[in-house]
Amino acid sequence: MDAAAIVARIEAIARENGVNGVDLGRLLGKAKSPLTDWRNCQSMPTLKQIYLICEYFAVSADYILFGVAGTNDSITQIYAQLDERGQQAVLGVALSELTRKENMPRLADHPTLKREPKSPARSDPSETTQREHESLARSDPGEAAPMKQKRAPKAGAPEKKKAE
Repeated sequence: MDAAAIVARIEAIARENGVNGVDLGRLLGKAKSPLTDWRNCQSMPTLKQIYLICEYFAVSADYILFGVAGTNDSITQIYAQLDERGQQAVLGVALSELTRKENMPRLADHPTLKREPKSPARSDPSETTQREHESLARSDPGEAAPMKQKRAPKAGAPEKKKAE
């Protein structure tokens, strides 16, 4: 993917639709135009931003990313003919497929697809939590694991007799 070409296509789409950089920034949740930063390679549009641009301007991601036009025209036309319930069903199927393929896991953030956030799972089983790091830092690898200390009996509880 050519970063300059991606930015040029986004600028052209916005210009053709009468949207300036500031308005594009608002669409993407930014306070100012992201176009200057993208042009100067200080940042690049995220997948979520590309998704929002595609949805707002009714263009395919293939066009924005690769310059391939018209690949989704029939799908877009069919989708446009559906009522809101049908469009929600299509979006639901698309979301489950994208999640399955792990292409766009943040698609669930889309405002029309309300889902409860899931707790983040470790992507790498070798990752350790902060608590595990602290526990490892306290123990010396050459020492045996510390023994559990016996709890003091509760007040008024009878003591267990040891067999002699």
